Amino acid sequence: MTAKLLISLLAILFIATKSHSEEAEDKTSIRQLACTGLKGTDVTEQGELHVSDEVGAVVVCHVPRHANDTSAVSNPNLVLPQASPFENMTVAVHPPSGTVTAPAGAAYYGLSCSADLYAATSSYFPDGISNGQSTVRCQGRNSPTGASSGCSVEWVGPTSIQLGVEPYGGSVVVSFTCFRGGISPVVTFMDYSYSDGRFYKITRQNVSGSVNVIYE
Repeated sequence: MTAKLLISLLAILFIATKSHSEEAEDKTSIRQLACTGLKGTDVTEQGELHVSDEVGAVVVCHVPRHANDTSAVSNPNLVLPQASPFENMTVAVHPPSGTVTAPAGAAYYGLSCSADLYAATSSYFPDGISNGQSTVRCQGRNSPTGASSGCSVEWVGPTSIQLGVEPYGGSVVVSFTCFRGGISPVVTFMDYSYSDGRFYKITRQNVSGSVNVIYE
């Protein structure tokens, strides 16, 4: 799915979210359409979502991975390092980065952050799946110093990982719209953690990025 199409779907979702006449199932259909482009499923309502006032719409996608599918969600050229003898899990964290385009005069622009997960096989999980929980915090700040928290999203919800699948066995993607304003480029930050409460646990904090917003 292209960035423009994803932003367009989020724009539709934004309108539906703000309209009392829209039915809940319509919003769900729009979110699922966005996730289908990533070969994933909409898990937005399966978790707990907190957003700042600057956020218009949010969709959270879970993307399962299999041995015959090594495409990356955020970076198709990315290959995760092998887990060392002292690590049984790795994660590649992608805060919003690059260039984002939005319609001229639009009151919003779209951002997306994601995490790609690899976990080694373990006898503790004979079915080959770790069913855990992700905590994703994603932020677009209005000043280079981070003086303003700006547009921010936090989602806590279920995530599963296909164990032993390389380069990774699962991904979680959070896409959202931000109201126009502040500076460009937008300074972004992302925190991510995963835990299944038994064996696998990993955390990455304060990973930064930068987004140039163009209206055309």
